[in-house]
Amino acid sequence: MSCVNIRGCRIGEGRPKVILPIVERTEAAILEKAAQFSTLSADCVEWRADWFEGFQSPAAIARCVQKLRVTLRDKLLLVTFRTKAEGGEQALSHKEYLAFLRLILDTDCADLLDIEFFTAGADLPKLVEQAHSAGVAVVCSSHDFAKTPPRAELVHRIVQM
Repeated sequence: MSCVNIRGCRIGEGRPKVILPIVERTEAAILEKAAQFSTLSADCVEWRADWFEGFQSPAAIARCVQKLRVTLRDKLLLVTFRTKAEGGEQALSHKEYLAFLRLILDTDCADLLDIEFFTAGADLPKLVEQAHSAGVAVVCSSHDFAKTPPRAELVHRIVQM
């Protein structure tokens, strides 16, 4: 398996990578946490945008992620909107979820973008292609809170991803 090299971080090689999550609600608190994290030796910071009180405002999201990119300097930035159905803080319609992902890609600030396997549905291949065209790596996620699916189902999901 080949590794992915992003901002000098080689994912898939060497030691496990450390990701620190930002789950603050306000832009000020998000940026304060990012400033703290920017000085640590962690590999990546994940912004959980579903915790952000401005999650319904494209302008607020774009402004916040742009400021995050500056604050984090060369540290990897993973942007995630975990929907309520997948264990997150907020519910989004399919259309709203796709708009969020495309907005993040348009800002050119994220290094990695979490795309929920089930939420993306049939749009997954196109979203992955758009992310890769924008120079953004994809973390495809799948959550099952009731059980661990059988091996065949896990393999099927991974192949689909």
